[in-house]
Amino acid sequence: MRFNLTTLRLFVTAVQDGSIMAAASRHNTAPSAVSRRLSDMEHHLGAPVLYRSRGGVRPTPAGEALYRHALNLLRLSDRMEAELSEFGAGVRGHVRVAANTSCVTQFLPEELAAFLKDNPEIRIDLTEGISSAIVQDVADGHLDIGLFSEAVDPGGLETFPYRTDHLMVVMPPGHELDRGRAVAFEEVLDYPVIGLQTGSSLYDRVQAAARDLGAMLDCRLQVASFDGLRGMVESGLGVGFLPEGAVTPFLNDRLTAHPLSDAWAHRRLLLGVREAAALPAVAQKLLMHLTGTGPGATAAQAAAAD
Repeated sequence: MRFNLTTLRLFVTAVQDGSIMAAASRHNTAPSAVSRRLSDMEHHLGAPVLYRSRGGVRPTPAGEALYRHALNLLRLSDRMEAELSEFGAGVRGHVRVAANTSCVTQFLPEELAAFLKDNPEIRIDLTEGISSAIVQDVADGHLDIGLFSEAVDPGGLETFPYRTDHLMVVMPPGHELDRGRAVAFEEVLDYPVIGLQTGSSLYDRVQAAARDLGAMLDCRLQVASFDGLRGMVESGLGVGFLPEGAVTPFLNDRLTAHPLSDAWAHRRLLLGVREAAALPAVAQKLLMHLTGTGPGATAAQAAAAD
C-alpha cells in the first residue's frame, strides 16, 4: 500500500490540532480537499483513522498506529530533503579531479587542504596522470575538473588559467653546467638527459625544443615520476628538467638546479571542464577556489587568473 506524504502530513496536523479545519488552514488547503484526502486514505486502508464529531476529530485505534508511523516517515522525509538540499547548495558531495604531476607536486596540496578545511563534507577524488589523458577523460565525462599543461590541445573543453611555473635544469653539484647562472637549453644538448615517461607534456615540450634546434636529446633513461628523475640525477646518470616547485624543496649536497633561460620554459597550467555552468554545485565551488575567483583565493591564484 502506498501512502502520500502530503496526505500523511495533513492527517498528522489534524490529529495534533484536533480539527480538519485547522489542518486545512495551516497547510493553506480547502477543508473539503483535506476531508476528501483523508476519506480516500481511509478507503484504501479499509479502516477509519479518525472519529469525527462537531467538536473536532480524534484518532481511532488504527489512526493512533498510523499517527506514530506517519510521524516517523515525515521526520525521515524532512531529514532526507534537508540533507539532499546540501548537495544542491554545494555543501556536500564529491568532485572528480585529475591533475598532471606538476600541479600535484607544486600547488594542489596546499590549495586542496585549504578548500577541504572550509568544506569538510565535500570529498575530492584526485588522480594523477599525463595531460593528454586528463583532457580526454574530462571530455568523455569521466572527470569533473582536469588540470594540465597548456602545451596539450584542450579540444572543446572550457579552460581557465590555473598557475604558471618555470622549468629548471637539474644536475649534480659541480656539473659543467653548474655555473651559478641560468642555462640555455642549447647548452644542455651536449649532455646525457634523464627524461620523463613518454606522453608527459613536459618531456614532449623538451623534445620539441630540441627538434626546433635541429637536434635530438641524448636520453639515457626515462622515469615515471619527479622523484625518480631526481634520484637518477643525484646518482650522476644525467641532467633533467623539472618545474621549479618540484626542485627547490629537494636541493641538497647531491642535487642543484638552475633556471632555463629560454622563453618556452615559462609554462602556463590550465584548468579544464566540459561546461562550467553545467557542473554540480560542489564542482563549481572547487573550480572557483582553484582559479582564484572564489572567497579565500590566494595571491598566487588571483595572479594566475588575471
